[in-house]
Formats: sequence, C-alpha cells, structure tokens
Amino acid sequence: MADGLTTLSLAIGLLGSDPSVNAGEWKDYVWKTQSIETCLKASCPPLSLKWDWKRPQTVTVSLTSTMNDLTIRTRLSNDDHLDGDDVCVTLLLRDQAGKTVAVFHENRHSDPGTDTTSSTTLNLRKKLISAIRSVALGTKQCRGGPHQDDGIYRKTKETVGQR
Repeated sequence: MADGLTTLSLAIGLLGSDPSVNAGEWKDYVWKTQSIETCLKASCPPLSLKWDWKRPQTVTVSLTSTMNDLTIRTRLSNDDHLDGDDVCVTLLLRDQAGKTVAVFHENRHSDPGTDTTSSTTLNLRKKLISAIRSVALGTKQCRGGPHQDDGIYRKTKETVGQR
C-alpha cells in the first residue's frame, strides 16, 4: 500500500513539472525553468520550488555571477514541524539551444521546522557563463538517502567538461 501511495504522490507532484526540461537521467524531479540571460551580469531573482508538493517545504535558489564564478545560494525552508527529509536540488544551466553546459547538484537533510542556507561557488570560464541563457531547477525528496544522484552528478559534470 505504501508503494502505491508513494507512486501516486510522485505522479501528482510531477503534474506541475516543466515538460520542456529534457532531464535525462535525473529521475522523479519536479522542474521549473527560468530565463536568466539578462540577469547573470549581476544577480538573478530567486527561483523557488517545493520538494514535496503536499507539504510547506520549499527550495529557493539565488544565482550571482562574477567574471569566472557563479555563486549558487540554496535555502531549504521546512515549515512542516513533523517531517524531515533528504532533499535533492539540481540546477541544469543551459545555453540558447537548451543544452546543459554546466550543472549543480546537492543533497541536504532538512530537519522539521528549520530554515537553512548554503552557498557554493562554481568556477566556470567567462565564455561559459556568457553562454548560459536559462536555468532548470529540479527538486525532489531523496528517498534513497544523502548520496542519491551523486553518481549522475559526477557523470553529467564529466559529460559537459565541468571541473
């Protein structure tokens, strides 16, 4: 019965996902896409998405770029005082054609009733940063634990030539 409810819950959550994201191996994520080509010269407006559609649990991502760096600030807001989760957050940074040119992934634990923020800086070439036109934010509850999708992240970084 629990497997059926999990499947139904996942299916309902995916109904709100952006169908234009060709996410490849990134399975069971809900995606939201935002054009960022004009804001990368400074700071982009935050992008928010729930990791569990039926609960007050939200990921908010902010991007700020410098000459060769892209700083990604992620905030996990868990307003459910009874439910803690491992949360997968993935960003596919895409060019004009929609091809992924850089990627970010983290899997963090969110305790019930907490609000936590982390910041990561990706060292990218200026040419690569100037090629980024959109970002696809993907979130999900990582039922596979704190290292779920780490292998996909390593493989994707290798595929796009990211250090």
